[in-house]
Formats: sequence, structure tokens, C-alpha cells
Amino acid sequence: MLRDAISGVIDDAKGTFAPVAAPTGITDDLLTIVPMGDPHFGLLSWARETSEDFNLKIAEDLTFGAVDRLCQMGPRSKTAILLNLGDYFHADNSRNTTPQSGHPLDVDGRFQKIAEVGFRAMVRCIRRMLEHHETVIVRNNPGNHDPHQAFMLSMALGAMFHDEPRVTVDQSPAHYWYHLFGKVLIGTAHGDGAKLPDLPLIMATDVPHEWAESAFRVWHCGHVHHDQVKEYPGCHVETHGTLAATDAWHRFKGYRSMRSMKSVIYDRTYGEVQRLNCNVERLAT
Repeated sequence: MLRDAISGVIDDAKGTFAPVAAPTGITDDLLTIVPMGDPHFGLLSWARETSEDFNLKIAEDLTFGAVDRLCQMGPRSKTAILLNLGDYFHADNSRNTTPQSGHPLDVDGRFQKIAEVGFRAMVRCIRRMLEHHETVIVRNNPGNHDPHQAFMLSMALGAMFHDEPRVTVDQSPAHYWYHLFGKVLIGTAHGDGAKLPDLPLIMATDVPHEWAESAFRVWHCGHVHHDQVKEYPGCHVETHGTLAATDAWHRFKGYRSMRSMKSVIYDRTYGEVQRLNCNVERLAT
């Protein structure tokens, strides 16, 4: 049963999330965002073929380990956003192919097992962030690998944390999502839809009032599996790397990326004030 699978983070008597005590010494003027770049739970990589092993257990260990380290290093901001940038799951169903192109995928295990472990990992990460922040907002972007699974993940997490007032799980099926924090406007999408240079104008069109109220505007995207930041008039567009290893097809095509997760800290008046990085090398120590 799923309850047995996430033993220790569920109250067995009620079948709901076991509350975590709110932290003390929080800072109201700061917002922490933890962008999860394309975790690809279920991806299978064989080191003899790709130079790096990756499977379901490694995905869970790295994801929770990075969130734990970033919490240790970061400030106790009142609010944090756990921002899944999309492609949280490697496959959207048991066919083990990409939904649009039908490209075959190397997958570790049964679909149900992958869904279970991926859900458990998110619960663990949220619980850890609740120990460090007063409120946690969770946003799961639909990716090109998991457009349906992303929504189901949000629904499941919403049910899990239904009675936890310190957690808000966004369950909008929209591909573009925005959050205004003081003078900072955050936009996010997976990155496989509109071209990155078009995102600033899309933001200004979608949320014109928030655009007018803000002085610092930024997009957080995934999809490309590497870090890049581009400044456009009035807005930055950023893509984030991944902790996932390269699968056989991408290795053959020549893709090589550094593997890490970061947190970005914003001040409500002054914009970005700090960012922290946790790479796989650090997690190996």
C-alpha cells in the first residue's frame, strides 16, 4: 500500500500527512525558490554505456539529498516555492515512450512503482522544507515527458496536504504559472512551448497588473538540462540544469551537462540577493 511505502511521513491513524512543527527565526522579507530541473524519475542509465548509473533509487536519493542540503545552507525565509520545472517523471504511462513523438525510453521498473517512489520523494522534500520555512508552495509544471502525470502528482499532493495550512499545492493545469512577491515577479514554464525570447512579452500579456507592480521579473524553465540566463528588456529568462544522468540516446547524440540543483533567494524589495548550488559531487560526500 502507498501508506506503507511512505511510512514515517504519514499519520497511520488518519492516513494524512503528519504535521511538522513550524520553524522559528524566520525572515518575512525573503522568498526561497528551489527549481527542480527535469528530475526524470524512472530514467534508467547504465554506466558502461553512458558513463553514469541512474535509476529510481538514485533519483530519489539525489533529489531529497539536494533539497536537504539546500535547506541546511539557505536562510529561513518565511515562504519557499518547491518548483518542479517539468519532466518529473521520465515516462507518462506504461508504454515507456514520449507522449508526442513516441520515442522509446529506457525506464527503470513498473509504471506504478515509479509513480509511487516519485510521489514519496516529493512528500519527503516538502516535509523537509516545512522544517525550514513557515509556508511552502508547490508547483508542478507539465513537461513533454509527463504532461498527464504532472497534474496527477499535483492532485495527489493536494490531497495529502489538504489539512496542512502551511502547504499550498497549485493544481492549475496551465502551462504558464506566475507568482508575485513584493517587487519580484516569477514566471515558470517547462520550456518546450513558446520560445524563450518570447516569454517576457507573454508574461506582460498574461499578468499586466503584476508586471506593472514589479521591478524584478524572471522566468524559471527547464527542458534543456543545462543552466543559462538571458537578459531581455525588463526581464530575465533562466533555464536550470538537472540532477538526472544522461540516457543512452542523449549520450549518443553528444549531450553533456553538469548535474546540480540550486536555490534562489529573493528579497521583496531588492530582487535576487543570493543563490546556492548543490551538485552531485557534493552529494557523493
